[in-house]
Amino acid sequence: MISIDEDLDSKKAAELWAKPKEPWPNYHANSEIFRQFPDHGIPYFVLIDGSGNVVFSDEGLYEDRLRAAIAKVSPAFASVSPATSP
Repeated sequence: MISIDEDLDSKKAAELWAKPKEPWPNYHANSEIFRQFPDHGIPYFVLIDGSGNVVFSDEGLYEDRLRAAIAKVSPAFASVSPATSP
């Protein structure tokens, strides 16, 4: 997982992600990042499989869709499917 923040001040997101002490790569949005990604809403999820193929992309927080896509990547991830989630 990575995140891209759109804060006006890049230090705000860096401070936020430093608090939980979890390894979470965050990138501050700039013109290069905006050229790489389509215009979309927030949040925007892109799931890339082990071969580098984009297997899912969706804007908004639709957990069932994301879980279903992750479960399809490999049988090892079947437990995250919407049907088996708590």
